[in-house]
Amino acid sequence: MLVLGTVAFGTGAGNPRLLRAWTAQEGVFLTIVARHRRAWLVTNLLFIVRTVRTVMGVALLPDVVPAGWPRELAIAGATAFAIAAVLPPFAVYLVSLALGIALLSNQ
Repeated sequence: MLVLGTVAFGTGAGNPRLLRAWTAQEGVFLTIVARHRRAWLVTNLLFIVRTVRTVMGVALLPDVVPAGWPRELAIAGATAFAIAAVLPPFAVYLVSLALGIALLSNQ
């Protein structure tokens, strides 16, 4: 699960059509996204896959904690990771998606 999440993230972030966008000024970023709509959508979907796969992998950790280790600590860590991994990025994703839709509707 964790490896597949990492692969999904790397694939999305390393998309050659969007690579320059990550460090570009806002105007250049929006131009790149507008020119590569499908790549932007695929990249965002891969980021969602990465988040879900990583949360699933971390959620499995309490089941594989060696005997004698505090299982409750693993459960607390997995819960904290799931909350931190899902809520803030989901809010950012919704804002990004709304901006992308607004940008595309102006064309």
